[in-house]
Amino acid sequence: MSELLNACNLLGWKTRERQDEILIEVCPFCGNSKFNFQISTSKFVYHCWACSVGGSLSNLAKFFPLGDTAKQRKILPKESEIFGLTIDDVNYLKIFAQFLELNKLEKNDKEIVNKFLEKRGIPFEKALEYKIRYSTAKIFIDEKLKKRYTNRIIIPLFDISGSLVYFVGRAVEENNPLKYCNCEIKRKRFLPVYLSKENPNTVILVEGVFDAIAVHRAGFSSIPLLSMNITDMQLFALLGIGFEKIVISLDPEEFTSSYKLFQKLIGVGLKPWVMLRTGQEDIDCLGTAKITEMINSLLLSNPDEVRESLLVGQVSHLLKARR
Repeated sequence: MSELLNACNLLGWKTRERQDEILIEVCPFCGNSKFNFQISTSKFVYHCWACSVGGSLSNLAKFFPLGDTAKQRKILPKESEIFGLTIDDVNYLKIFAQFLELNKLEKNDKEIVNKFLEKRGIPFEKALEYKIRYSTAKIFIDEKLKKRYTNRIIIPLFDISGSLVYFVGRAVEENNPLKYCNCEIKRKRFLPVYLSKENPNTVILVEGVFDAIAVHRAGFSSIPLLSMNITDMQLFALLGIGFEKIVISLDPEEFTSSYKLFQKLIGVGLKPWVMLRTGQEDIDCLGTAKITEMINSLLLSNPDEVRESLLVGQVSHLLKARR
């Protein structure tokens, strides 16, 4: 870290240190002055949370003299390790960015979307706010996309800067064996965020997009992990945003996965709360008032007692499963 830090200081960059990260006050690309430009000295990548520019340090060294990055780290990160979207990802997403703008939901589409979302308590006008759309066969020229996404509700995901980074296609037929169809962008590249105006500094980590929307409608920032785990790159992004309170809320009975996720966050100095639920519906099936009550009640508890609660929950769950 010392060589990189010295190089940054020689460039006149005002810096801060946080674990294995160098935080730079002013982004050299967009000029944002809130320490949103960060360098990871363990991953050898950089990223700005304001303008979304990012990549490997070897690439950054083409613009600014940072010393011999290859010498500082013998093996530079592969393309798959670089945080942020690649050129192929951006071109792929352009199709859906146009789709979001052009498709304003026709009458029949509105009925399909409304019927599907009312089961989750999402009013149609809220669906429009989240830019939820419906894909019919006539939308796509590309045959592969047409086959993949026809008759699916499309839920777009955006990062902290508001850029489209991903989308999920949900089948409207409940008997469809493939309910969710994710886009062809690697999940590790981005961190989607629903930022709340009411509680912007409290974030809830959930599994799916509808879980995240439900939590956001309840007044809290939310992140759909699209799995029960968080990648190292996503963890880097989470640290970069700097939420004050973090809550893990996976699906009911997921004690082991919750504990693993808890340990990952603890490992980088975060102290998350964990919402443990047994035998209940997924969080997107709960009303907003209930979600708000559960989260507020949890945040009044001591986060240092979470580890014990998790262990107790795991043991209870395993004993129940053996009966």
